[in-house]
Amino acid sequence: MASDTVSLNVKVKASTKAKLMALADDFGMTTTALVNALIAQTVRTGRLNLDLYDDGEPTQQLIDDIREARADYAAGEYEHFDNVEDMLEHLHAAAQSDKAK
Repeated sequence: MASDTVSLNVKVKASTKAKLMALADDFGMTTTALVNALIAQTVRTGRLNLDLYDDGEPTQQLIDDIREARADYAAGEYEHFDNVEDMLEHLHAAAQSDKAK
């Protein structure tokens, strides 16, 4: 009887592989079983559920963006809108302006 399994080779950092192996072991699984479970769930649901943040901590980019926004606000460099329609109109005009550049 022929097997319907194939190998899938993926390159990852050695440290990532070690952490994955330890995590799989904590779950009482092999690394192959853990990866197969992720793949099977993704194929079954048509969704890939990934949490791209460590413990909900903000990324450095987000921290930098927040600092920039706070500085802009403190300097009075922001827009105020009386309603959502005005805000959307402003955003649409800004997007069109960016496309023209």
